[in-house]
Amino acid sequence: MICTDVLEHLAERDVPKAISELHRVTRRSVFATIATRPDRDNTWHLTVKDRAWWEDRLFEAGFRKHPAMRQIVGDKTIEQDELQITVAHQKIPP
Repeated sequence: MICTDVLEHLAERDVPKAISELHRVTRRSVFATIATRPDRDNTWHLTVKDRAWWEDRLFEAGFRKHPAMRQIVGDKTIEQDELQITVAHQKIPP
């Protein structure tokens, strides 16, 4: 499942439901890009949080980091969250 530039546009109260739905429809892995800074108008990015916050929401929904995340995303990208983050997570099997 690929999710790009969507989650940050949701109200914070709606994020758990959206990530739960991602978990429901994902077969194995989810790859997402999420803005971590306000947009230039301070209008469209309703949930502006850092990597740790977003990963915690994914963990709570039943995802874990993809074993190849460092190869997929790259160490440099993981270490410096500038305007957006890229996450690669796997659905935890039942």
